[in-house]
Amino acid sequence: MSQNQLKIIALVTMVFDHIGAFIPNAPIWFCYIGRISAPIFMFCSIQAYIHTKDKMKYIFRLGVAAVVMTIGNSLLYLWFNTHSISCYPIENNFFATLYIGTVIVYIYDKCKSKVGFFIIVILWQVAVTVGTDLLDINALSIFKHFNGTIYDLLNTVLGVMIRCEGGPLIVLLYLLMYLAVINKNINMLWLVYFGFVMLLQLILLKFYNRQGIIFWSLLPFVKYQGLMILALPVFYWYNGLRGSRIKAFYYIFYPLHIWVLYSIGIFSKI
Repeated sequence: MSQNQLKIIALVTMVFDHIGAFIPNAPIWFCYIGRISAPIFMFCSIQAYIHTKDKMKYIFRLGVAAVVMTIGNSLLYLWFNTHSISCYPIENNFFATLYIGTVIVYIYDKCKSKVGFFIIVILWQVAVTVGTDLLDINALSIFKHFNGTIYDLLNTVLGVMIRCEGGPLIVLLYLLMYLAVINKNINMLWLVYFGFVMLLQLILLKFYNRQGIIFWSLLPFVKYQGLMILALPVFYWYNGLRGSRIKAFYYIFYPLHIWVLYSIGIFSKI
């Protein structure tokens, strides 16, 4: 299968997942199907990053998409709030996760010392996480209704890993998958992905019911997240070809379908 065909599989399963997430009384198995969507998109993003002639342009495009979706998510939430309609913030923005993942692998590629790579990433994440929190407490209150939007934008632009969709563990998986892919060893990719998902599921079984922002920030997953394992065969089907060039469609469809399903879900509860 070409990269575009893999994206179509990811897109279809993603729609099932989000129908299950946003539409009341949708079958839970819709969300089961959707567990394979994110890993396939990550795999395709890694392939795109590896083969693009301009890596900085690709990273910038993901960053812009993440910012646009952050603004759209916030404005839609504010619209419902200003019309006194009960709603909840939209937390979906996988563009931001892919953006951070590509920045991470770009830093990895540029660092001669792997120790230096870890130091840079740790310092970056500590600085932006603490910095955005301090701004949220001390400065953003002057913006009143838009302080949440600006806070979310800062988190997106600065790449705060702990607040992206999937959190630090999904970004780590992106890096591990990248390292396996650049070694051109499908068996290594299989082992890395299988081991990661199984370990994640074991951690969820032990800590899923724990309370607190630390646990939720590090483990923002559903208890059946281990169904991600079903994405493994799809990686084997990849034939190395890009397929039809319709990348703009995915950048447009992803946020639009989230906003439409979210709105349908909110209105159906009125």
